[in-house]
Amino acid sequence: LSLHDALPISGNAGSGKTSVSEALKQRNYEAYDGDEDFGRWIHKQSGDIRSSRPAENRGDYYWLWDIEKVKRSLKDIGSKTIFFCGLASNQAEVYKDFDKIMLLNLDLETINERLRNRQNNPFGKRPGDLDWVRQTHVSLEAQLQGYDVVEIDATRPLSDVVSQILEAANA
Repeated sequence: LSLHDALPISGNAGSGKTSVSEALKQRNYEAYDGDEDFGRWIHKQSGDIRSSRPAENRGDYYWLWDIEKVKRSLKDIGSKTIFFCGLASNQAEVYKDFDKIMLLNLDLETINERLRNRQNNPFGKRPGDLDWVRQTHVSLEAQLQGYDVVEIDATRPLSDVVSQILEAANA
């Protein structure tokens, strides 16, 4: 069995997407971190683009992937397997381009604990972040309806999560 050519790995903030991306790279897989490679802030009114998180008025912005950049990456796959790790308001626009979608699944209590304690990203420590996480937790499930979703237990240790992803990718 061979891995599918391209697989998105999604999940709420704090679910481990960046850690999974880094772990896959360490295992010599090509993995994109959607935040670093495709993400950008778009002002809801003006359409102005920011690459860094707005310090204030976060509700005035959408966090979106550059869909054309994602599609270019999909065209350049060749014989490689590529993992797309991330979460953005518009990521469902490319779901049809994938055979299946991996979802890093965990409860809100664990997400809140991870966000409070993580060191690699300030998200989750600012006022309003946790409210956004709760809203996204519900909207993400709605976005995934109708797709072949493989739920990955993201409460497990990182090595187990990556092993689950690779097993599901081979299925």
